Amino acid sequence: ISGNRVYARNTFTGTQTKPFMMFPATGKVIKWTDTDIMDFDANGKMSAHWANNPNEPLYQLGFGAFLNPNTAIVMDIYEKFKKRDVSGITAVIGDDFQLDVKDHPILSKSDIFQGKSGLASWLVEYAAIAQNTKLEPQGFFAEGDDVVVPLSVEYKNLASGKMYATTLIQRWRFKDGKATWLQTIGGKPMEMKMTAKN
Repeated sequence: ISGNRVYARNTFTGTQTKPFMMFPATGKVIKWTDTDIMDFDANGKMSAHWANNPNEPLYQLGFGAFLNPNTAIVMDIYEKFKKRDVSGITAVIGDDFQLDVKDHPILSKSDIFQGKSGLASWLVEYAAIAQNTKLEPQGFFAEGDDVVVPLSVEYKNLASGKMYATTLIQRWRFKDGKATWLQTIGGKPMEMKMTAKN
């Protein structure tokens, strides 16, 4: 105790048995030590509280990329993509955004699209061709202004009605909290054989 400030040294242990963000439970056991710092006012009420090492559980679980603020933006974009929220997506990209889909496995038209209007036109074109039934990140790898995401994707070809599955790698780049570049690289889509239900 120092004046109106109290320090508490704690050791925590736990097992991740439930999903975290977009990922299933890992079953990992973690243990970390932290110091809680609490300030109290003249009436003995707590007025402030913070911890010295709050991010250690994320590191131990392998979720250190979530500490990069750009990761949260990418996750939000994926949620908006599922809802086909074009205006929501273009709101978080920079004016100089560049979309590189020269190696996109779903669309036959491959190109580089520039700016907000370029991305918006691509999203509209995509929505007319394919309907995603699964868009599941397999991990996030973030360092500085770069975020790399492997994605497991399943989609319906709207023209044929056939279902396909593929794996994509998306590479994002940010500047001042805005996405400025996205490259999609993917393998050949495989047709999913649908089995009749009894």
